[in-house]
Amino acid sequence: MQQPIPSSPSQPFNIHDISLRGKHEENWGQLLGPMINQWNNQTDFRVDAYPRQEGLLSFNSDYMVWYRRKTKMFVDPKDANMATLVFFIFSVIFNFK
Repeated sequence: MQQPIPSSPSQPFNIHDISLRGKHEENWGQLLGPMINQWNNQTDFRVDAYPRQEGLLSFNSDYMVWYRRKTKMFVDPKDANMATLVFFIFSVIFNFK
């Protein structure tokens, strides 16, 4: 599978702030309709719509550069320090970004 850089999630910024308390007259079907509709059509948002990846994904591909920026690779700071040192050495030797 060829994986593109994902776009931002499509959910309203205030969805987690909605409280149902004391809002007995609220039309929840109308308020939450767009999200319910997206959930009902979730197959339209499948990842398998992209072509298969042929060969290895390049270390400097747009996706891998984005992935390294967005991913927390280590929980333990000692491992992170060693990996950063190794990555720096490799980036100097092989001109990685």
